[in-house]
Amino acid sequence: MSHDYRVFTKFVRQVQRRLYQRSLLQGLLPMATAVLALLLLGVAVQPLVPRLPLAAVIYSALGALSALALLVRVVLPALRWVQQKQALARIEEAYPGSHDDLRNALQLDPETLARANPHGVALDLVQALHHRVARQIGHFNPRAVVRRRRLQGVAWCAMMALA
Repeated sequence: MSHDYRVFTKFVRQVQRRLYQRSLLQGLLPMATAVLALLLLGVAVQPLVPRLPLAAVIYSALGALSALALLVRVVLPALRWVQQKQALARIEEAYPGSHDDLRNALQLDPETLARANPHGVALDLVQALHHRVARQIGHFNPRAVVRRRRLQGVAWCAMMALA
């Protein structure tokens, strides 16, 4: 594998990993907020239990259903690994000057081309593309790609933790 190819595949993997971490954090924030809200609701329900025993059952069922709904709708989707296509789209969004060069360079693996094309037709063009993309990627920052949007839910989780 050529050095240039390794440079931009490593960059794309870093972006994928950071997007996955962000997605995971974004999914866990609503879960933490819901758990904190259920705990606060539990404090409010506690004095009612001696007079109304059914309140404990209703509270438990509400808590279980809320946790299950959040797990299915928020946490499980957040656990999915970010696909290369999504990472490339975010890179192109953050750095519009890259166009489709990175996507094309990733599809043109030099080892696969060398095996499929033993005569080396157009390998020089592929190597030139790889070199240009590697130079271009050298100026890119994975943090800048991931940090383009604010993390949603931090304010709600902080308010619930303070309460």
